[in-house]
Amino acid sequence: MNYYTLLYDVEHSERSIMCKETSVKSYNQYKLMQAKEVMSLDDVSLIYDSKEGDVITDYIANLYNWLIISEHCKNVLADKLDKKVEFLPIRIDESWSGDSFYAYAINVLDMVDGAVDLDSSKYTILEYGDIKKICFSKYSLKESVLTSYSIFRIKEDNIPIFVNEELKNLIEKEQLSGFRFNSVQTI
Repeated sequence: MNYYTLLYDVEHSERSIMCKETSVKSYNQYKLMQAKEVMSLDDVSLIYDSKEGDVITDYIANLYNWLIISEHCKNVLADKLDKKVEFLPIRIDESWSGDSFYAYAINVLDMVDGAVDLDSSKYTILEYGDIKKICFSKYSLKESVLTSYSIFRIKEDNIPIFVNEELKNLIEKEQLSGFRFNSVQTI
């Protein structure tokens, strides 16, 4: 099975909306990167400026780099992602008109430990006092550890979202917009 990092497609986003502001400045943006249930984003709404972009893609760009998807995208992916993610409704407001719509922030619930083969990955270790952080320039994942995961994060670097080939193919088959995939080496 092949695996990919899931990214926002910046190259094809010239007229796409970009959510740059939030209604709650004190919200911990990293909550959706911990693979723990959040239950709700009731206090959070995002804001975009239609003068900067007015096309709503299925993957909606935002300043937090959260995976935020359209209602249509949720309907397509819901069966495939059942129990592997939380679909958290989030209101998105246009800054000038006040128009709004709902989308879904995806909270990926699977954090896989031991999925990275450090010997064949490329990375740098950054140290901040007693804290060490691995910064990857190339991932090499252990396929044998990942067989039951279609969407996941890895314990060694909890920021990127990874998907298997089956999920990537579904997104492409359904022509969901705003998605880009980078192939990841597997061993």
